[in-house]
Amino acid sequence: EARHLFTRGNYGRAESLLKEAITLFPFMPEANLLLGKIFLIRGAANRDLTLMDNARLMFEMAKAMDPENREISTLLELFRARRIE
Repeated sequence: EARHLFTRGNYGRAESLLKEAITLFPFMPEANLLLGKIFLIRGAANRDLTLMDNARLMFEMAKAMDPENREISTLLELFRARRIE
């Protein structure tokens, strides 16, 4: 449901569902990844460094659970590249 809401741009409701899911089942890398994407979108749109940091943390948690996921690795590389600049 959260993925469907995310693709339709309903980030607020998707975020609520993902937070609830992660609270109940904390070891779901896909939920952490999707919540990180929501934080990234919101953080970038509002230039909110706290949301951007939360996005990075969600991606790091997802990576710890699914180290072979290339999408997660790519998103984390964006943060690493940004620090170097």
